[in-house]
Amino acid sequence: MSVHAQTLDIDFELNQVKAQRAAVEADFDARLRDCYQRLNVNDCRAQVQIERSQALQPIKHRLRQLTEQQRQIKADQRREKIQSRLMLSPVLERAQQELERRKSLVAVEQSKTVPDVTFSIGMKRREDVTRDQVLVGVTVPLPVFNRNQGNLLEALKREDKARDELTATRLALHSDALQILERINARHDETELLQKNLLPGAKWAYE
Repeated sequence: MSVHAQTLDIDFELNQVKAQRAAVEADFDARLRDCYQRLNVNDCRAQVQIERSQALQPIKHRLRQLTEQQRQIKADQRREKIQSRLMLSPVLERAQQELERRKSLVAVEQSKTVPDVTFSIGMKRREDVTRDQVLVGVTVPLPVFNRNQGNLLEALKREDKARDELTATRLALHSDALQILERINARHDETELLQKNLLPGAKWAYE
């Protein structure tokens, strides 16, 4: 299941559970009002409150589960979005290009260590035979004095350095992504806390 589909399913169930809670709350509010029509008002209200708490307990538990799942999915989406943007950083692109360039230079230096084999073919007329003789020659230089080892070693060292720099760049970007994500998640948590606790209280005080 895709993340988008999973998000839609959670949102749908969350709305259903919220509607269920609202219906249960409305039913018990009506029962509490009915208590005032009885002689034992306090006993009636106490019993209704107990039944109300028992009825709402599984609903509240499921709401907490769905809310946490929703929060986690949104946090994962934010993390992936931040990381994908950082992976497009010009700094990382330059480091990747430098590594590819160093790999190409290593390949060039390695090719110089392989001797160039030369083939030749010709004809030779001999006096003691009636037909011409075909001559085939193969020349293989022996890399005794110059096998390009110095240049190849230097190219390999530079390739390793470029690879290390690319790794360091990725780690730095990953660390930046985590710090940004922590700040964003903290702001989202503060907003949710405000909406959950402060705003309903302010509305109740106003009414």
